[in-house]
Amino acid sequence: MVTPVKDTSKFYALGLHSLSEESSSKGHEIPEKLPIKIDLQVTSLPSYLRKSQLMIQLSEHEVQFDEFHRWAEPLEEGLMRIILPPLRNAIAEAYQHPISVPENILPHEDFSKLPSTSPKILKVTLSVEELKVDISRQDIIFQGEVSISSKKKDEVSYRLTKQESSHRLIVAEKLSDVLTASSISWGKVVEAMEGVLKNVGNRIANLCAQHVGQNNL
Repeated sequence: MVTPVKDTSKFYALGLHSLSEESSSKGHEIPEKLPIKIDLQVTSLPSYLRKSQLMIQLSEHEVQFDEFHRWAEPLEEGLMRIILPPLRNAIAEAYQHPISVPENILPHEDFSKLPSTSPKILKVTLSVEELKVDISRQDIIFQGEVSISSKKKDEVSYRLTKQESSHRLIVAEKLSDVLTASSISWGKVVEAMEGVLKNVGNRIANLCAQHVGQNNL
């Protein structure tokens, strides 16, 4: 008789609480319909982030994947959940406190009177080049690039920002808890990764708010 082996695998996801935090925010209320549609896309990830197994970097050239600690979904989905709430928040704030208000934009009190189909689209494209937890350095680093452009719904192509259309993003943070190769807390690894990505999301949100103001959207 063969004794079944108990499956000890654990699964992780990023940003599961982001939407609940957004809905319970005690700051300014985010309207259900913003006066601009946000088109957020994650266009590329390193191949090691497309694997289901979690990974850490042990040294300059050595990495470790864990078969029993896996992502519950493609990483892009967690990225979207983390980045979208601060992005929507920043856009709402930009319309509540605009640098200059074009004539065709209603004040924020009248968001509910906007047509159901937004006439303008903000396209945010994120390319992730690196996202890793380095045990030897005791830090976590993100590197990538975000492109921001916009258009009216009836326009064929997107208009680039008056500044640069693409922005380099580099975020590096020290791990709050010491992790070693022989004693890995994968929950802490995921928590640290989510903290860095929230920082990335806030930076993207600020860039998008600037784009809205500079281009009179």
